[in-house]
Amino acid sequence: MVSGSIMEKIKLTTNYIYKTNVLQSNNDQLIEEMINASEKFKSDEISNIGGWQSDKLSKYNNKFPHMSQFVYNMYDDLIDYCAELNSDKKYFIANIWGNLNKKGHYNLLHSHGDADIVGCYYVQMPEDPAPIIILDGDVLHNLYFKTGDLVIFDGKLSHAVEPNLSDADRISLAFNILKIKQTKRKRFKMAWTKREVPD
Repeated sequence: MVSGSIMEKIKLTTNYIYKTNVLQSNNDQLIEEMINASEKFKSDEISNIGGWQSDKLSKYNNKFPHMSQFVYNMYDDLIDYCAELNSDKKYFIANIWGNLNKKGHYNLLHSHGDADIVGCYYVQMPEDPAPIIILDGDVLHNLYFKTGDLVIFDGKLSHAVEPNLSDADRISLAFNILKIKQTKRKRFKMAWTKREVPD
């Protein structure tokens, strides 16, 4: 848990992106889980060109126990961080998925449909990372993040990822956050309760 962590507010054109560093104690296991999964499971083909994207983990799909543990550990803080964008806490984490871009791989400009808030946790970033590009109005903003950074921004903002020019894998977890009645918040968190995580 990282309660009390301060979110840095980064101005785009008219919108903001919020960032903090929340390097996870199970980060090495997350890296291993994503690498193993990319070799075992076929990639979802959404915005990725050449990269691997897992299917979406939800409360009904526990293929990725360390990813699930990340959601459980970060749930309350993530929902609290959403107040930075919209001064209320009526949200729940709808789904999350992993992304792995090897050298030369990238993601086309896209948005996340009906998501109210989009988030990304950077599990592993090369020393010279490819930027995420966010379109705000008519302006493209190049943003650079490091391992352990967590960012959230308005779900309507389209974004892309430049080609990875490093030999090191670029690994991230992306997630969608939707609004829900405050009275249901605890019930939705409990849907992400801790599962058995392998050693």
